[in-house]
Amino acid sequence: MMEYNLDYLKEISGGDPEFIKDMLGEFISKTPETIAEVEETIVKKSHEELYKVIHRFIPTFDFIGASHIISNLRNIETLSKTKGSFEEIVVIFDKVKEQSTNLIATLKKEFAL
Repeated sequence: MMEYNLDYLKEISGGDPEFIKDMLGEFISKTPETIAEVEETIVKKSHEELYKVIHRFIPTFDFIGASHIISNLRNIETLSKTKGSFEEIVVIFDKVKEQSTNLIATLKKEFAL
């Protein structure tokens, strides 16, 4: 399974490698902060807050084509909207954290960031 797809980034940047590298650098630096924010919201057990944070987080993965992570985030978004089980949310979010960590490591290595 491919971890990411930069077609969208290439399209919006006109293929500018510097722009792509900047956007990936931004993703690498901001994602851990957002993950920490999601974790805080899960600890508070606030479905409404979690929904808002996850909803803002999804486009971050969208622009680098990380569909496997988006799918898990959408599941959390649905569970938070329908006031689903926080135990289930935690299980899915643990996958998101692991997948994000792997994706960041891959991007750092492949783009020398």
